[in-house]
Amino acid sequence: MKRIMLKRSILNIRMLFVIVTNFIILFVSLFEYGIITVDGKTPGTTYDILTMYTIPFAISSFIIFAGIFPGLPYAFSYLEERNSGYLKYIRTRINIGKYAKYKVLFSGLSGGLSVMIPGVMIFAVICLIGRKVIPGDNGHIFKQLMWAPYMYIWGGRFVLLLKAILLFLFGAMWAELALLFSNIFKNRYVAYVLPFLAYELMWLVFPVGIWNPVYLVRSDFGRDIPVFIPYLVDMGYIVILCLINMVLMKRRGRQ
Repeated sequence: MKRIMLKRSILNIRMLFVIVTNFIILFVSLFEYGIITVDGKTPGTTYDILTMYTIPFAISSFIIFAGIFPGLPYAFSYLEERNSGYLKYIRTRINIGKYAKYKVLFSGLSGGLSVMIPGVMIFAVICLIGRKVIPGDNGHIFKQLMWAPYMYIWGGRFVLLLKAILLFLFGAMWAELALLFSNIFKNRYVAYVLPFLAYELMWLVFPVGIWNPVYLVRSDFGRDIPVFIPYLVDMGYIVILCLINMVLMKRRGRQ
């Protein structure tokens, strides 16, 4: 059962759709900003890789809609299994506690990968066409951010590695939130829409800062914030959501 759930959480058409869609959204911004030219002949604008990173993650619509995608590959499958009666069949084959554990685990895994993979793909493009970050650029925006002590490691690639981990945590967190809504609401349209509404509400209403989950996807906070803090906040939210999901799924499974 564990292998089946792992395979279903990662190898499905919705995962492919989310990865491709996210990558296209990020990639198109490089054309819009002139980094890559349409005709392939006109020289594109060149930046160092960290400056170039800010383009797809700042001017594209990825950040605005990032909360929609992580639940699509697998987290909403719980709602489908419950409404179809498949969950009753599952309970005859596996302990409800194990089922809840695997569902929570693989929902987070699929959500994390669905955001991290297109991010890593765009990072690869940026590293191919961008310059290394080297000391001497006094006006570099990253000198004002918490990433400043690490911005020259591997020519800036170490910061991209740290940001790839943040993308995974962000995706896992929003997938767990989607699973939570699937636990609470039986109507799939309500469950599908609520993560987006929650994301947009946090984007528009709540203040910018480390406690706002929306801003954790980039975590471009000031130098006064230790670099490990966003990771701890992300993991804290994930743990809380996982525990709530486990309790609700076990309770519902015994009814």
